[in-house]
Amino acid sequence: MDSRNCCKRVCFYNSNCQEVWQNPDLVRLISEYVGWKQMRVISKKIACEADSTVKALKFRPQSPEVSITGIAIKCNRIQSLVLDFVESVQDQTVKDVIYLCKNLRFLGVSYCALRSWDSISSKPSHLHINIHGCWRLLTPHKTISPMSVVELQMIALKNCLNERTEAFEKACSFTSPEYRDSFMYNMSSECSYQRILGCESFVIREFCESVRNFACLVAIRCIDKRTVYQLWVMAKQRYGPYAGCWMTDGIYNLARGLPLRERNGIHEH
Repeated sequence: MDSRNCCKRVCFYNSNCQEVWQNPDLVRLISEYVGWKQMRVISKKIACEADSTVKALKFRPQSPEVSITGIAIKCNRIQSLVLDFVESVQDQTVKDVIYLCKNLRFLGVSYCALRSWDSISSKPSHLHINIHGCWRLLTPHKTISPMSVVELQMIALKNCLNERTEAFEKACSFTSPEYRDSFMYNMSSECSYQRILGCESFVIREFCESVRNFACLVAIRCIDKRTVYQLWVMAKQRYGPYAGCWMTDGIYNLARGLPLRERNGIHEH
């Protein structure tokens, strides 16, 4: 399972590795889908045979949980299942999919509301699971890029209205030991920082990068519809239990946005 290094390969938000769909790909994909749907209406027996030939599926974010488990039962020979951003996915959903789909080789649950490692602890060794953006599961690790650290913290802060204690503690866990007290004080006392708790959306853009330091601009759409601009400074830890990990070392409010390079940008959440 790739629980941390997957942060470097996500294509939804990383502009320099976006998937490019070519016309032949679309024709093949649509043809296979239409063929599958047509075969299923002939008879129940043929429908079962058609379902067994399905090897890969991707669900829409609004898909209900019953649809996911229903497909897992019918298409039990599926090898790749992508559930990224699907709001209905919970721990039990993942457990059911792993149990039902014995041939599954890849399971994508990026940005899903998973709450504990129990949901994926029983996975077979051949199954690769992408949990990028699952902020409750991830902890500081040297394979997580600085951009992904900021993203995880912002996702946690965005959830502070509904799960304040857990979300706030998770955001704090990705700050450097030297900055942690200031971070906690600012987020709990300073009005300009409190406004970002439970924000509507955010955009992250790289500002500058070196071997040991990294900075990015975060544009945050607050609940009051105003946009706040902040400069987040990251530092790679040299000593202690988090040596080699990127952690937030400072956050600075800006009067307005700055011109930024487009590469390595994380689009709006």
